[in-house]
Parts: sequence; structure tokens; C-alpha cells
Amino acid sequence: MSREFISQQNIDIRAGNAAVQDPLIINFAGPAAALTERNFRFDLDADGSEDLISFVQSGSGFLALDKNGDGTINDGQELFGPQSGNGFDELRAYDADGNNWIDENDPVFQQLRVWTRDAQGNNVLLALGQTGVGAIYIGAIN
Repeated sequence: MSREFISQQNIDIRAGNAAVQDPLIINFAGPAAALTERNFRFDLDADGSEDLISFVQSGSGFLALDKNGDGTINDGQELFGPQSGNGFDELRAYDADGNNWIDENDPVFQQLRVWTRDAQGNNVLLALGQTGVGAIYIGAIN
């Protein structure tokens, strides 16, 4: 078993009342998560209209919870971050044992998926274990 700690600092600049809608991304292969130049249509803000967004490069994917169990990530309500602007806060609601980790002791862990694409561009939902993720830390880092 190995452990990896990644710390990231973000600086957000917003003009007016623009909402932050970035979903959480899991990087499971490669140096760092990055967006592709290929855009696709997806209802990120779950308002009923599709938005044009970029997908992540190979080796990364969006952290997802298929809430309706249809095997598809239908809109931003099934991702962590687009609804509130803070995916970690949304994920924290599923920390059943209150230890600041989403892991095998939390019922949601087995349901979480990484939404990525295969070499042919088909949508793929991978279990966290398939990507080598054993736990996600959701506590604050100072």
C-alpha cells in the first residue's frame, strides 16, 4: 500500500456574480490533470441546457456519483462542485464516520466513480479502486 499527498492552491477571480462551477477531478495516471482542447456538450449547471465544456485528458476524470443509477452521468448534479462551487464541501456530506476521509468505511465510497473516456472517446465510469484511489481526504489543509 502506498500513500500520496497532493496539496493544491487555487486563486479564483470572479467578475460580477459569475458562479464557480468546476467539478472535482481525480488524476490517476500521468503528471497532472489537464483539460483537452476537445469540447463536448454537457449540462454542467443542471439548468436544463447543455453547456460547452472541455473534458479532462487521459489519466484523469471527474469524480461522480450516479445518483439515479442509470449508468450515465446525466448532468452537474451527479458531479461534485458544479452546484455549490465547492466539491469538497459536497463530498463532506457523505463522510459517515466523520473522520475527514471518504474511504471504505463510508457507504458512498463503493458508489463513487471516476468519469473518464476510453481511447475511442466513449464514456467510462471507473470505481475508485480501479484507479488506485483508496481514500479521499476532505479536511482543511493549512
